[in-house]
Amino acid sequence: PATATVATSKQNFQTTMVIQTTLSRLWILEETCQRWGGPIVVVVFIPYEKTVTAKDDIQHMADESICPNARFVHYQGTPEESAAKHYPINRLRNVGLDRVATSHVLVVDVDLVPSNDLYDLIAAVLPTLPNGENQQGGEDHHIPTRTTVVVPAFERIPPKPCQSNTECESYLKSNSAFLPQTFDELKNCVDDKECAIFQSSNNWEGHSTTNSASWLKKEWYQGESQELRVIPCFHTARYEPYLVVPWCGSTPTSVSASASVRTPYYDERFHGYGKNKIELVSHLRVMGYQFRILPQGFVVHNPHLESNIKEEWKDQQGSNLHAQMDKMYMAFLKDLKGKYTANIELQEQLIVPICDRQ
Repeated sequence: PATATVATSKQNFQTTMVIQTTLSRLWILEETCQRWGGPIVVVVFIPYEKTVTAKDDIQHMADESICPNARFVHYQGTPEESAAKHYPINRLRNVGLDRVATSHVLVVDVDLVPSNDLYDLIAAVLPTLPNGENQQGGEDHHIPTRTTVVVPAFERIPPKPCQSNTECESYLKSNSAFLPQTFDELKNCVDDKECAIFQSSNNWEGHSTTNSASWLKKEWYQGESQELRVIPCFHTARYEPYLVVPWCGSTPTSVSASASVRTPYYDERFHGYGKNKIELVSHLRVMGYQFRILPQGFVVHNPHLESNIKEEWKDQQGSNLHAQMDKMYMAFLKDLKGKYTANIELQEQLIVPICDRQ
């Protein structure tokens, strides 16, 4: 008999990890491939001036003994895209999304490495999530219940500040346990002040809503039930967690083109650095997605020196990238408002609010 292929069938809940990376950080992928138990799509950005040597590096990583579950996509950048300011980060993510054949997807950057059990933990919770019709609007106004799962993010603190990327790389290359592999290892790492909540020292708004301090105490469920903890409100509109989302692809590149997609694509107008993850989270909020937090599993950031593009983002005197992406984000929010205006009163019943300031 034919095998069922309906993505919403519980036995078919699977998650693909989508990763975008530059050649210089491709090496980190080897650790992810050892830990992630499901399919991986890796989109590798190849600068305009590099071809042959780059593909040799990718072929090495694609060796079945290193990354047996990964599919590699070569993305040859244009001259413009090969300039750091124009790095097509959301375009790369979308190229990866178009290769996804599973019911769910987790999009991460290559320097975020999963815990050993992350794939299995996600697989265990997906069938328990509410995905159906929400009747808050009455019998004539059924709103789809959409749920996304937040994967808590942490960062490894090097024993001493790295003076070079080679020094930063040496820790993981010499010892895969440098990045915690299990919840208990993570907890010990945090207690020893060798790990911290991701970007807590320079971008607290990015992940504070996850309430990782409570998560580390195993406060994973709603009250006495085994229902995953729901985020009741965002501490700030700048929340940008890593998310497991249901996936059913199309080919849009911006808000206006993605009306029929269950989960939207990333908006490709965002490039370089800044707002490129926040825009998707904002889109999911307006669509009425519910945000629940995954127990036990996590991703952890491998340390590296600040990238050239982040330096340009911070240099507001010498570069217009920061201002350009901020302006783009305001235009994006305006687009969202225009798209969802027809159903806005009903939709607002489901939108996760911003927490009241105390």
